[in-house]
Amino acid sequence: MLDSFYTDLSLWMQGLGLIGLLIVLGLAFFHVTFEGPLALFLLVTTSLILDSIGWAIVLILLVHWAGLPLFYVLVHHLHRRTNRLMERVELTNQLLVWVDQQPRWKHMIVIGLPFIVTYPVKLALTIKAKSFKDYMITLMGSYGVLMVGNLLIYFGALGALTERLPPWVSVLSVVTLALLIYFGRSLTLALRSKV
Repeated sequence: MLDSFYTDLSLWMQGLGLIGLLIVLGLAFFHVTFEGPLALFLLVTTSLILDSIGWAIVLILLVHWAGLPLFYVLVHHLHRRTNRLMERVELTNQLLVWVDQQPRWKHMIVIGLPFIVTYPVKLALTIKAKSFKDYMITLMGSYGVLMVGNLLIYFGALGALTERLPPWVSVLSVVTLALLIYFGRSLTLALRSKV
């Protein structure tokens, strides 16, 4: 049912022409801040409007990347205002320390994975980024990973899998991949020590 809704909405946006494109680009700009299951929809709709997947990829990536500074400013503004409250919660402090200790490439891949909500990691990464440049590099990379993932779903083998499997299997598979990226080495070492 959701697929037909997105298809109808994409076709409606395509019929709007330039106005539809501007709406889609506005959604792409704010997608960075609000996330949600729109990334594939935005790519497909833009490719329909422009009649070119290549230009759609470039345009959506540029608009996503343009939305990153807004997210950074909002998160840091809220963090300054609520810092004392957050510091009282031990779990929040542990998450911030853990995120800071992880290598950048792990965040790029996991935040960029389609189908799963990584908002807490993205918030913590934004707060703990050593600099705006580090933040931008990491999040630009993650949106590149998201674009590749969406292209594999739309055109590739992942699309065939997601059509044949129930949605919960696809989501569970991506969540498992994210956990393996972050904790795979620890699990391997723990299992080796028990053998």
